[in-house]
Amino acid sequence: MSYIDRTKGAVQHASMSKKVILGATAVAFLLPLVLQPYLAFLTAQYYLFALLGLSLGLLWGYVGILSFGQAAFFGLGAYIMAWSFKYTFVPGINPAYVALLLAPLVTGGAAGLLGWFLFYSDVKDVYFVIITLALSVILEQLAVSVSSIFGGFNGIYLPRMAVSIPGVFNYQLSNDRLFYYVALLALVGGYMVCRRIVDSDFGETLLAIKENETRTKSLGYNTARYKTQVFVVAGALAGVAGALYATLAQFVSPPLTGFVLSTEVVIWVAVGGRSLLLGAVVGSLLVNAASTVLSSLVASRYILILGLIFIAVVVVFRKGIVGYVADRYDWGDKL
Repeated sequence: MSYIDRTKGAVQHASMSKKVILGATAVAFLLPLVLQPYLAFLTAQYYLFALLGLSLGLLWGYVGILSFGQAAFFGLGAYIMAWSFKYTFVPGINPAYVALLLAPLVTGGAAGLLGWFLFYSDVKDVYFVIITLALSVILEQLAVSVSSIFGGFNGIYLPRMAVSIPGVFNYQLSNDRLFYYVALLALVGGYMVCRRIVDSDFGETLLAIKENETRTKSLGYNTARYKTQVFVVAGALAGVAGALYATLAQFVSPPLTGFVLSTEVVIWVAVGGRSLLLGAVVGSLLVNAASTVLSSLVASRYILILGLIFIAVVVVFRKGIVGYVADRYDWGDKL
């Protein structure tokens, strides 16, 4: 195949990918017109879980870093939102704005410290998985035991966030359809950030690290620095998702930081396809929607059925559902 043919093919793939993403986004923006309020609430939750899944998809799919600690950053972001409502007493200051500023800074900073320690110590593979898993377990136990700060098993209740301009207006997002758009915009914004990263020279270096880190090091790249930086972005995205989830659900509890959610995120991304950003998003949406439907139909056996579906998907679609569809219709790798 000539260079011109390859160029034309790449352009066609990029064009098709854009059409798919724009079409899906357009449908998502129109969806509240036909959704009942409760379904809008559930879908908003799914979008925030998809943002969490996207944070892992960026790490796992484009750098080869499998982290079982994303729930820790998600839960920490959720608690930051709860604490902001509890401790922000300055008149005219919107506590939700404080949380949405602090959540990515704190969770991204925590990810940076953890990444610096692990990556510069050349911790990888199963050891990295174990340490990040331990992070989620430790934070969950901390949230349970330090009840004066985290609320223990009783958790912390908080109101819905408000959109406000001091002295002009203050509108609380109690309407589930309105909060739907907040969650959707957060997901679209997160996807655009990740897309910009993977399409940049920085993203090319991340892929090189994934393919052969030793060779990338030999070419003069500080791979530990690159991995730490992308880990910071993933932690910040998970923190924002957690902060928004807290004020949507109006309740924060220890399981949001723990082992179970960390494991579920890995399943979401694997089902959708970890090699594509859209795979992480679609996998998160599909698995969470399936969990809701199955739990309402067969409450006693839905976990078993969901597990069997996961096994079937992994066996039949090695690249995940979105990866299979992208290959089947030749949509390229820009999803």
